[in-house]
Order: sequence, then structure tokens, then C-alpha cells
Amino acid sequence: MAWTSIAVAQPGMAQEQPPPPPTTVSADSSQSSADLGIVNDVNAERGWLFPTALTQPKGTWTVSNYEILGFGLTYGVTDAIQFSVNTIIVPDEDTTPNWITAKAQILRSGRFRLAVHGATIFAKHNDSVGLLGLAGTMCIDTNCDSNVSGYAGRVFASEIDDDEKLVVMGITYTQKLSKGVKAVVELDEFREQRSYSSDEMSLLWYGLRFTNKKVGLDIGLMKPLGEADDEFPIGLPWINFTFRGGM
Repeated sequence: MAWTSIAVAQPGMAQEQPPPPPTTVSADSSQSSADLGIVNDVNAERGWLFPTALTQPKGTWTVSNYEILGFGLTYGVTDAIQFSVNTIIVPDEDTTPNWITAKAQILRSGRFRLAVHGATIFAKHNDSVGLLGLAGTMCIDTNCDSNVSGYAGRVFASEIDDDEKLVVMGITYTQKLSKGVKAVVELDEFREQRSYSSDEMSLLWYGLRFTNKKVGLDIGLMKPLGEADDEFPIGLPWINFTFRGGM
């Protein structure tokens, strides 16, 4: 034993250690493939009004409140598919709007995401209205904390002529300012399909987002543009609150 100890202690005589085994990445399907931008920001699936192409992580659910009277529940079926139900409480239950939405991310290429989005809006004793559109998001950073998103869709209703159906468009810019704080600006347009120069309505949204993995609070202003521009110098206040569970 003594000779063994001396031999090991001699310079240049130490035995070479075998290389460590190669590291492997688990293929467990429970591993999330969602962007860190939405994992760390419960409200990243939307701007102010229109959706982004990001989707809630698999198995998570969110409860949202809009302007006190609006409520929404969203569930992430997979990292790329989510469903939502929403309602606005108004005194006359016959005109209470309710809507069901679905969003599926169909493309992930580099920092670009593309999702198809659909919604059915209905109220008691009223005909339903459908919305079908595409949302695209370009991530500015690798985590997609900051991004630019665009949305384009068409409103369908049986009682509306084809040339009078609405085309909706929006662009959203989200910029991370610090941990848990972002600036969000959105510009939306609503036009009749037959008109691209008149009968349109434009909305400008801007404000701050305070968010993390569990809760999100958007505080901002919504400003109609055009003829109603002078009636709201800085815009109408708008507040969204979201809580996420399942993480």
C-alpha cells in the first residue's frame, strides 16, 4: 500500500481520468417549449386589445378582469394551443356579450411566431358574430420579452353583406423597461371591407405593464383617433388584471 501511495504522489504519474459521459437533453414531453417571454409575463399573449402569436404554457390557466365588468378564463392545452371564454357583465342580460376564442401557434422560425386566431361572439336572443385572423410576433430579444406583433382579421355575420363586413388590423410594440415592467403601445383599425379610405375607426393604446409569472397588471389609456380626437385629449383609462395558476 505504501508503494502505491508514493507512486500516485509522483509528478507525471497520476492516472488520466476518463472523460465525463455526454450530456443529454431530456425528451420528456412535460418540458415546456413556451417562450420565456410568456412564461415570465402572464399578459404576453396579448397587447391591449388584439392577441400576439404567443400562447400560454401547457397546463396553465389564467383569470383576467377588464375594466371591472369584463372577465376571462384561458387554458393552455399545449404550449402552442389555448382556449378562452369571456364575458362582460351588463344590467340587461339579453345584450350581455360573451365570446369564446381559440389560438394555435402554427409556426416558430428563429425569432418569428405565427398563430391562427378565431372567436365566436354571441349574446342571448342575438345572432352570433365570428372573427378569424392571423397574429404574427417578431421577438426583439432571445427570450421574447420585447417584441413587435401584428394582427389582421375579418368579422363574419350572417346578417351583414360581404362588402360591409369589418376588417380589423392592429400592431403592438412591447418593450421591456426593467424586470417586471414593460411599455406597451398598440394601434388598431376597423374598416368595412368595401372601404379603405372612409368609414374606419382607429384606436391608440399606450401604457405600462407590471407583470411576472403569476400576476399581471396593465394600466394605460385608449384614445380614439379621427373625428373623436378632440373629445379625449389623452384617452380613456384602461386597466387589465390577470392571475395565472398551474405553474
